[in-house]
Amino acid sequence: MAEIVFVYGTLKRGLPLEAEMRRARGKFLGLATIRGDLYDLGAYPAAVPGRGTVHGELYLVPKSGLAHLDRVEGSEYHRHRAVVRSQRGGKLSAWVYFYRRQPPAARRLQEGAYAGPKVGSELR
Repeated sequence: MAEIVFVYGTLKRGLPLEAEMRRARGKFLGLATIRGDLYDLGAYPAAVPGRGTVHGELYLVPKSGLAHLDRVEGSEYHRHRAVVRSQRGGKLSAWVYFYRRQPPAARRLQEGAYAGPKVGSELR
């Protein structure tokens, strides 16, 4: 059995933790958005439920791969179900890793898209 996962940060294609998504055996399904606010924490982003739009990618991940992603995301994030709008316009339910608290003094990304870590920032 597999689950749909929405990612918006360093697990996306071309970003530093892309290999971790491969280790979780995630299969890219396409682009999507969720309702929420996205913050730049330097080395990685943080999404929290909100009224904005967060852009990301959808993956089909085996249940065993979810445990791997839980370890990668660590204690700063919790996996939560959210309504996702696919690039094709359909709505579906997917797992999203939301930041556990309101980001302190972080810059909100008004456009809702994370391009990658800042030079010199360290990944967790």
